[in-house]
Amino acid sequence: MLKSIKKSFKYLMILVGIILLVPTFGSLILRIPEVQTFMVKRIMSHFSEKLRSTMTLGRIEYSFFNKLLINDLLIKDQNNDTLIYSQMISANINVLNLRGKILKLGHIELVEPSIALITDSSGMMNLKWYLELLGSSKDTTGKKDNNFSINQITIKDGRFRLLNRAGPEAKIKIDFNNLLLSGINGDIEDIRVLNDSIIFRINELRFAESS
Repeated sequence: MLKSIKKSFKYLMILVGIILLVPTFGSLILRIPEVQTFMVKRIMSHFSEKLRSTMTLGRIEYSFFNKLLINDLLIKDQNNDTLIYSQMISANINVLNLRGKILKLGHIELVEPSIALITDSSGMMNLKWYLELLGSSKDTTGKKDNNFSINQITIKDGRFRLLNRAGPEAKIKIDFNNLLLSGINGDIEDIRVLNDSIIFRINELRFAESS
C-alpha cells in the first residue's frame, strides 16, 4: 500500500509541475479553476481508495503564480471520523522547488478549520495512523535542512477536539480525554521544520473550552 501511496504523490507532484512550468496551450487550460478542481479531485479519490478513508474538497483554484485557494477540504480517518476540515484555505507560495523538494509558504488563512485527534478503542490515534502510512522514510544524513517553512498562519473561528475513546472518566472539570475547544482565533508565525522538530511562535491565541 505504501508503495502505491508514494506513487500517487509522485503523480501529484508531476501535476503541480505541469501547472506551474509548462508554457503551452495545455497549461492555459490547466489554469481554469474547474479543470484544476477536477484533476485534484481525481487524485484525492485515488488517495482515498489507497488509504481506505475519505479525502474530498469542494473547489481548488491556483492563480498564477503564487496564490492557492481551497474550499471545503475534508479528510476523514480510518474510522470515518473527521480528522481535518476547513471551509476555506488560502495560501501564498513563496518558493516551490520540485527537484530540491523545497516548499516555502507565505501567509496562510484558515477559515473555520476543525481538527479532531481521536484515539479509538484499540489505542490508535488517527493522526498517528496517517503519519505511519505517509512518513515511513527516514533521513539518515544528519542534515538540518529547512525545506519546508510557513511565514504565518491565521486561524479564524477554528475548532479542536482531543478525544480518547479508551481513556478513563475524568475526575476533574476539564476532561483531557474529551477536550473541545471552539472559537479559536490567532496567528502562528515563523513555522520551520528541522529534521523531526517543528519550530513556531504563537501570537494572540484565543479560544473557549467546552466545560
